[in-house]
Amino acid sequence: MHPLVKLSPLLRPHKDVIILCQVALLLGVVLNLIGPVLLAYAIDVNIPAGDGRGLVLTGVLFSIVLVSNIALTLWARIGAEKVAQSALLSLKTDLFNHLLNHDLSFHDRHTSGQLITRIQGDSSSLRVLFTEVIFHLPADLVTLVGMFVIISIKAPHIALLVFWVIPIYVVAFLLFRKLSPPFFMRVRTVTSRLTGFLSEYVRAMPTLRSFGRTGWAREQVESINLEVFKRQAAAGLVPAAYFNILFFVRALGFGGV
Repeated sequence: MHPLVKLSPLLRPHKDVIILCQVALLLGVVLNLIGPVLLAYAIDVNIPAGDGRGLVLTGVLFSIVLVSNIALTLWARIGAEKVAQSALLSLKTDLFNHLLNHDLSFHDRHTSGQLITRIQGDSSSLRVLFTEVIFHLPADLVTLVGMFVIISIKAPHIALLVFWVIPIYVVAFLLFRKLSPPFFMRVRTVTSRLTGFLSEYVRAMPTLRSFGRTGWAREQVESINLEVFKRQAAAGLVPAAYFNILFFVRALGFGGV
């Protein structure tokens, strides 16, 4: 079962808010597609005809569309964040109660750092996944289709110059999806080690000082922290390469147009 399907019970109580936010986003998409059409009308019709009054009217309509789009998008993002935070609260509560029901052998096999990372770090990542990716996916797809429809109607002779970047984007995405998980899993693993060490030895600081072991603890933290740095640096190169490829391809598309 897909993890998002398992999380659906957490989002189900907020389905009405989610639907309203999706409607607001889709309306924002329509307005976002109307904006360039109005701008093109001002450049292609109002200005060549010397129609100052028509140009002002087009500018007023463009401003209304722009402000309305910003308002709808802002309202939808706030609603999505509220839903995500509420679901996150329920998820963390369920995870903590789940840990309380495990026997002692489970807690012997898993360090506190691993468990804290799961409850805090992984759940926060799910919030970002929902608010930044899943929630905006329908609106982004409609925007993509709408852009291509408008380009095909308004400027069919340059449509192919825009369309050719899509296969490259898809290939880059598939490669990123395949290559990135091991890097980020290693970051999660070593981060959980650091979190576990700090959570355990900060409490033991009086004992460490009594037995003169603060130097040893400092060396351990520096060693694990250096490993975290190396893992994060390696993981950071993957999205950096991915997004720079996308920016480069987009620049070529702009140049072609």
